[in-house]
Amino acid sequence: MTRRRSTAAAVALAFSIMILVTSCGSSDNKSEDPQGSPAQYVAPTLSSTDAYAAFLSSDLLAINSALTEAQYKCYASNGYPQFLEVLPEQKQDSFRGRADTPDFSTTFASLSESRWFANEDQARRMGLGKITNPTPRSVFVTDTSFLGVKETCQTSTMKRLGIDAKTFQSYIELGNRLAETLGQLGNGNLNSSNDKVFDCLKQKGHSVDKNGPNKDPNWGADFGITLGKVSESQSEETADSSPGPVTIKPAESQTYTPTADESKLAVDLYRCSLETGVKADWDKQVADAKQKALKANETQLTDLGPKIKQLAAKIAASSS
Repeated sequence: MTRRRSTAAAVALAFSIMILVTSCGSSDNKSEDPQGSPAQYVAPTLSSTDAYAAFLSSDLLAINSALTEAQYKCYASNGYPQFLEVLPEQKQDSFRGRADTPDFSTTFASLSESRWFANEDQARRMGLGKITNPTPRSVFVTDTSFLGVKETCQTSTMKRLGIDAKTFQSYIELGNRLAETLGQLGNGNLNSSNDKVFDCLKQKGHSVDKNGPNKDPNWGADFGITLGKVSESQSEETADSSPGPVTIKPAESQTYTPTADESKLAVDLYRCSLETGVKADWDKQVADAKQKALKANETQLTDLGPKIKQLAAKIAASSS
C-alpha cells in the first residue's frame, strides 16, 4: 500500500500501522477451545457528524482515484500493460491498497477508535485478533526504465486533469496534520486505563496476569485462554504470473477466528471500558483533540476546501 512525496505517503507511512496490524493470536496458551466464525477485516468509517468531516476526505479520494486511473492508463500505453490488468479491481476500492492513497476518512476513523472495541458485536467477532485489510492484485516493477515513464505520466496526467499540484499536496499535508494530532494521543494514559479495565475483568472472573508466559503483546497481559488464529488467502494467480522485471502480485486477504473464551473476554473488555469510564474518557480526549486541530488549521481548511470541492466536481462532471 511505490510511494510519492506528492501524495499521501506520509500519512500512510505514519499511520498505516493503525489500519494494517498483525495478528496477536497464539495457540500456545491453555487447552483447546471451540472456534467461532471467521471474521473479515472491516474498515472503520467516519460519521458525517464527526468534527473531522470538515476535511473533504471523499473529494480528495475521488481526485486521487481519477489521477491514479489516468496514470495507470498512461503506464500501459508506454509499455507496461500490466497496470491495465489490475486497474478494474484497484479502481473498485478507490486504490486503497496503495500506500500513497490519501484515504483520510479511514485513517481518521481508525485513529479515533478506542482499543476497547466500538461495540459488543465487534468484540465478539474479532476477539483479540487483528488482521490486515485485503489488498487487490498489484503491479511490482523493478525495471529502472519505468522511473522515467512514471515521472512523465504523473506530470502529464496532473496537467490533463487540471489538478494544481500545490493545492493537491497542501490538502494532503493538511490531512496529515489532522491525523498526527490523533496519533499523538497514542497510549497517553493507557497503563492507567488498562489497570482499571483489568481490575473490572478480574471481578467478572477473568484471569489477568501481566507477567504470564503467554502475555498478549497488544494488551500486556496473559489472560490464560486459548486465542484464535489468522487464516490467509491469495488469489490463484501467483506472483510469478508475469515473469521478468514487472510482476503482478496476487490479491491477499485474511480472516481471524476467535475462540469462544476469547470472544467472551473481548465482550467483557468492551463492557468494562464502559463501566469504568475509560472509553468515555478516550472519546472526550479524541473530541477535544479534533476541535483543537480544526481551530489550529482553520485558515487552510477555509482556503483549500472550496478548491478541492471545485476540482472534485469538475472531475466528476468530466467522467460522467
